[in-house]
Amino acid sequence: MNYGEELCKIEEGFEKCIKVTLCNKLYLSQYLTVRINGVPEEWCVINGKERAVGLEHWHGSKVNHTNSFDFVFTPVALKNYKYNLTLEISVNGRGEKYFVPVTLINGAC
Repeated sequence: MNYGEELCKIEEGFEKCIKVTLCNKLYLSQYLTVRINGVPEEWCVINGKERAVGLEHWHGSKVNHTNSFDFVFTPVALKNYKYNLTLEISVNGRGEKYFVPVTLINGAC
């Protein structure tokens, strides 16, 4: 995951991009659902708060078994110093879920 050059810093009216990169190191294809939770209602997440991602299986070749995408939003109505978001990664068909905390700070980090 990549928060950008200023990592956790957010500012009123300035677009923020969180790049998510997933890599499959298993010998079978993976289908995931990635959701960003805890985003304030006032912040519009471009293309939504959820992505469906397919990953090819890893078999030692040069086949691309990674996939990247961005969650892009513009923070507005900032009332708190700190915002705690969570990336929820669900492995479809296997019942597994992983949670990745994302902390954003209003102003300088």
